[in-house]
Amino acid sequence: MKKIFSVFALLSLLFASSCTKDSKKYDGPAIKHFPSTSATYFVEEGSSDPYMLPVGVTASSSSDVTMGVSVVGESSSAIEGTHFDFVVKDPVLKAGEVITNVEIKGNYAKLDGAETLTLMVDGDGSMQKEFWLTIQKFCPYFQDDFVGTSDYSDTWYFDELANWDVELVAGANENEIIAKNLYDSQGTATGDLLMILDYSDKSNFTVLVPKQEVINTADWGLEYGMLSIGGSGIFSSCDGKITLDLEYTVAAGSFGPGRAIFTMK
Repeated sequence: MKKIFSVFALLSLLFASSCTKDSKKYDGPAIKHFPSTSATYFVEEGSSDPYMLPVGVTASSSSDVTMGVSVVGESSSAIEGTHFDFVVKDPVLKAGEVITNVEIKGNYAKLDGAETLTLMVDGDGSMQKEFWLTIQKFCPYFQDDFVGTSDYSDTWYFDELANWDVELVAGANENEIIAKNLYDSQGTATGDLLMILDYSDKSNFTVLVPKQEVINTADWGLEYGMLSIGGSGIFSSCDGKITLDLEYTVAAGSFGPGRAIFTMK
């Protein structure tokens, strides 16, 4: 019993010692810094909320502190007054506080894809002084935006780029779009092409085309049987465009790759 009590007392002492070490307070100089290094700011149409970028000091001050922030032009593609504006550029850190925010407002109408903004906070010290912000135009996915007549571009079926209209309809699930009778307008009776859209990553909307039989090569006077199409690609809700890199195969082998683009009208 005494041995058990002794072990318990020793463990309690070690635990108390560990807690004391972990709770040691920072007593160094007040260094201005960004708490993190990078982020992506998605700018949606009609949004009025600015992006809040934390900036702070390692120790509080007894007086207010101005956090001077500047744009590093040589590593920034985003242009102030065009792609973005500062709502608050040099925030004032109140006495006793250690964190505040730079406020940035993206310009949806002027953004075309993504732009990079590099910021630097003034002051000495070896803490994180620069911050890299990607300002990206963002349009949420709605299935109805990809239902209707599309302009279809094909670089495989013909030697040169060809265009014709293809109707897109909603699939059984919210993330499914079906191209109806893909090559019918070219004199070939064909099946539909199922596309599965993945919009879980706001910075990278992707498309999966499961391998599926679409064309009977007998309609082209060939004896290869059914031709299958499969592949992957990307899509943009902002542009109403689906871009696919596809592989065309039959039982005997591949007819090669091709690029297909659907652009909503």
